[in-house]
Amino acid sequence: MIHTIKNMNKYQFFPLCLLALFSLCTIALGADKFEFEYTESTMYSGNTESVIVTAKDNGQLISYTEVYTDASGQTVTPVAAGTYNYSVTFDHPFLKDLSGVFTIQQNTLTVSANSQSRQYGLSNPVLDYQITGFQGADNSSSVINGSPSLTTIATASSDVGSYTITPDITGLSASNYNFIGSNGILSVTQAPLTIRADSTSRSYGEVDPSFTYSAIGFRNSDTKAVLLGEPFFSTTATSASTSGVYVLNVSRGSLSATNYALSFEAGTLSIGKIGQSLSGLPAQIQLSFGDPSYSLPAISSAGLAITYSLAPGAPSGVVQVSGSTLTTVGVGTVTILASQAGNEIYHPVVDAYIPVTVGKASFDMSPYPTLKDIALEIGKVVGITDLLAQSTSIPATFIVTFGATEGIVTDNGDQTITLLSEGSVVLRIAYNDPGGNYNSTPVYRTFDILDATHPAIVGGGDDGGGDGGGDVIKDPTQPPGAVPSDPPAYSPPLEEGIPVGDNWYYLDWFGFYYWDASQNQNFIYHLNHGWLYVPDPYLASTPLWMYSFAKRDNGSGDDMGWLYTQDSSYRYPYMAWLANYPANSEGTQIWFSQMDDQSQVFFNYDILNFGFMKVR
Repeated sequence: MIHTIKNMNKYQFFPLCLLALFSLCTIALGADKFEFEYTESTMYSGNTESVIVTAKDNGQLISYTEVYTDASGQTVTPVAAGTYNYSVTFDHPFLKDLSGVFTIQQNTLTVSANSQSRQYGLSNPVLDYQITGFQGADNSSSVINGSPSLTTIATASSDVGSYTITPDITGLSASNYNFIGSNGILSVTQAPLTIRADSTSRSYGEVDPSFTYSAIGFRNSDTKAVLLGEPFFSTTATSASTSGVYVLNVSRGSLSATNYALSFEAGTLSIGKIGQSLSGLPAQIQLSFGDPSYSLPAISSAGLAITYSLAPGAPSGVVQVSGSTLTTVGVGTVTILASQAGNEIYHPVVDAYIPVTVGKASFDMSPYPTLKDIALEIGKVVGITDLLAQSTSIPATFIVTFGATEGIVTDNGDQTITLLSEGSVVLRIAYNDPGGNYNSTPVYRTFDILDATHPAIVGGGDDGGGDGGGDVIKDPTQPPGAVPSDPPAYSPPLEEGIPVGDNWYYLDWFGFYYWDASQNQNFIYHLNHGWLYVPDPYLASTPLWMYSFAKRDNGSGDDMGWLYTQDSSYRYPYMAWLANYPANSEGTQIWFSQMDDQSQVFFNYDILNFGFMKVR
């Protein structure tokens, strides 16, 4: 401020004193220097204010007296903002007293909104502010009435960006201050969003499925629709990878989102095993003892080796298992367990159980050789090997079916017999099968115990007829003479005898006989009685009629004729109705039995005694 010194007469020793003095004036006369400044307006500073800014003469302060009064005329100290009347009296010859109006103007407080930040999708933080510009010891609580309000247009759904925070200062007041506002910034930053590869699976050898992902962390009900582009997936698994769990990586690719900061998490690709089957396995196996080794399927549908074993608890004496081959070692039923444990590609299969039945093998005993006649040595013990007409490899056991009860031999039970007397012996010979592994039909073989002078012993001959009985059988293949006529009315059907080979048969009550049903159905050749004619060619224990071609020794040379037989008394018994034999015995009923190759014994009921008759 520029002022003019009015009382220039006080400063007459300054003949060239300026017409006017400035608010700050420096007057130099030789070595003298004068400084003076005052103002009638200033800003509130919280301190006592003064119109005089400076008053110095040659650097020395000029003393003065100030008086300030308010509108009511009371003397006050000029501190607060407002208008004051003032008067200043200087103690200096050059300065004139001053008076006027002194104004202290309100200072300015700045209300600044504090800048903030938050993530997208979250609520705005509490908006706050700070006030600057206080003078002296002033502060908000001591000089300000009211508080500002802060606003921004950003909401939780606002996109990432910067938003103004505006302070509203209309509610503020302070006697010594006016207010101005300063905006802040609310920065909305990207929210975190995790892109996670969805774990998936496939079977070995298949192509990879279409990979997908999940987004975790969406805000404001956002969905994948806010994402642009697609992520990139990668895995170390290939089409040749075996079963296992492989990392499925996911990366940004072309994926982006305005309001989200993306992070990425890997998932897994699980490669599973594939199924296999034990195709081709039999539901059950039927074998016979001694069959060739049985081969089971060696591999599964996957080409993996099938393991075979006896099922738990199965007996070990029926089959042996070696790899996929079964070998019979006995008779019985056993269960085979088939399993395949799988590998890194294939699942194991459900175990299969295969029942195996090994039946008895058939064994043909018909090749067993005939027996030879043996000389009587009473008390001699012989075994079957002593009686064989020729060697054989067929192991056999025997029991005496004829000759023991009759007192001819003793069956010792240890596969030997003891000779007791002359006569015919029949052995039932079976295959020696201690393991019970064979089905075989026993054969019957006969031999005669003869006096040492018998022609069969002395000559050592055998006619080869299979009976071992010397020359009894000449030619059983052709029956004698014509078929007799007028057989008796009663001849019931009869059962067949036991076949012993080469068309020879045996019945315990009838003995051995030859029968060729294909050529001579009704003719039977009996080992002891020769040719017989049977109206029905089957023999049984029921009574039957038969025609005997044996000759009666009565000079007539007639055949024995029709005979009636049953197994009730003698071995090979017959009854005959004889017309005129013996003398005066018309219609006599007799029993008779073949004794040797020369005679038959009979019982004559007329004379109640035994007799003999010659046969041819």
